[in-house]
Amino acid sequence: SRRGAEIREVLKRAVEIIVRSQNRQGGWRYHPQPRDADMSVTVMQIVALSSASEAGILVPDSVIQKAIGYVTSCQHESSGGFGYQGPRDPGFARTAAGVTSLLMCGDRASGRVRRGLDYLRKTRAETFRSDKWFYYGHFYAAQAMYQAGQSHYQEWYPHVREALIVRQRKDGS
Repeated sequence: SRRGAEIREVLKRAVEIIVRSQNRQGGWRYHPQPRDADMSVTVMQIVALSSASEAGILVPDSVIQKAIGYVTSCQHESSGGFGYQGPRDPGFARTAAGVTSLLMCGDRASGRVRRGLDYLRKTRAETFRSDKWFYYGHFYAAQAMYQAGQSHYQEWYPHVREALIVRQRKDGS
């Protein structure tokens, strides 16, 4: 259809902008310029590129490989968690974004993904009690567990369901 062709062209242009704004290390930042990068913007761009690819838009493999390189550079060696701009100060939300990024890039069975999933499991209890980055962290953690496979998601879902129910207000929000 004509509308479908128009949407396809807009998606192609959006992918071109994302590709052009990837920095040397393979990540993205808040402005579409290839300067620096952080985990929160990088995960969003990876999800967008993955979705575009699923819709049949060409995403160069080199862009995905560079993205894997950047995300991997943010993983803390001993804990398996991910930092915001590099491996320093790993945290739950940043790790959820990092694991989701790797999984969306097709990195499904690597040691770095397993270590990130382990970090999320180890920090899970405290994240359900804390409000710091709660929704952001669990938005990506749920995706990470779903992408990691049925057993991961089934283990995670009851906990996040209960944590969300506890936070629901009387008006339903």
